[in-house]
Amino acid sequence: MKRKRSGDGRARPTTGRVGLATEAGTWPLNPGPSYLLANERFYLAVRTLAAGAGEIKQRLAAAFIHISLLREGDVPAELQPDLQWIRGRLLKNEPKLLRGVEGGKVRQFSSGRLGATVPYMRIASAVQVAERICYVESRLGQLCSVVEKGSNE
Repeated sequence: MKRKRSGDGRARPTTGRVGLATEAGTWPLNPGPSYLLANERFYLAVRTLAAGAGEIKQRLAAAFIHISLLREGDVPAELQPDLQWIRGRLLKNEPKLLRGVEGGKVRQFSSGRLGATVPYMRIASAVQVAERICYVESRLGQLCSVVEKGSNE
């Protein structure tokens, strides 16, 4: 196996990218940092939904923070529509301009799209989004386990 020097001078293994056929196309045997990142981020989101503090809407907003910075390319093509759907549901409303007292002065601040949407969602809608997050995490786990089995053979 080839070794490559990392920024801190330590050697780390490098591997070539090889594909594994799935229903949705080719999934790399070495998924790379972005797919592994997506898997980790969705895991953290599900954990927040299951064990986080607060009501479902509060947990949903906290869970979304874990996956909010993922790009569409960070997840397999078959899960990109699910990521778009989740974002669309949680970022539907335009940000609101709010006023609050900070340091003894009245200040204006933005609620952000997430803050303008989630508190006003129906519980049933929040549950649907939470279920979709769980589905994506489960599917990423399945695909990554197929990758691990394929690379160990």
